[in-house]
Amino acid sequence: MWHVGIDLHRQTVVIAAVDDEGNSRGPWRIECQDREAIIETMRSLQPFRAVIEATGTYRWLFDLLRPLGTILLAHPLRLRAMVQRRSKTDKLDSQLLANLLRINQIPLAYIPPDNYQQLRDVTRHRARLSRQAAAAKTQLQCLLAQHNLVAPYKSVSGPRGCQWLAETKNGHRRERQEAPFVDRSSQPQLTPAGCEGLGHR
Repeated sequence: MWHVGIDLHRQTVVIAAVDDEGNSRGPWRIECQDREAIIETMRSLQPFRAVIEATGTYRWLFDLLRPLGTILLAHPLRLRAMVQRRSKTDKLDSQLLANLLRINQIPLAYIPPDNYQQLRDVTRHRARLSRQAAAAKTQLQCLLAQHNLVAPYKSVSGPRGCQWLAETKNGHRRERQEAPFVDRSSQPQLTPAGCEGLGHR
């Protein structure tokens, strides 16, 4: 059996393999967009088990390869705690993953089911939007203070507040500054009700 280490990046994936006797193949560097080449490379190594270091973008590769063999996920922080090296390249990383997998020393990370993963993605995206909206509202309040303006409404980012901002005239410079904050702070919010059923599609 081949033990495959996969070092995933935004644009490329580096694949290295080692068998039970220590014989190695690769590494190969493949563009992430070339899915057919990735599949053909992994098929040439069947039967195999492979490990991918957990990143924010690993899921597409996991879904692509799991019909072909066993795919594991390495915990990045625990992996770095185990192995400390001065020399670090993509090829070395993939070979290291393959060798650690061969001796069963990969610190594993949890791989959630598809419906849980979709729920995670929606929840994280909602939290990100909430942080961005809060930051936009804070910047808008600072901008109003710079021009000594006081909104007649409690929420300047609400419908009436946005209308007041649109009608307020205090020079072109202020209008150009304010416009993006009005658009960002009044964008539709992703509510839990709107997320219902997303994890079951």
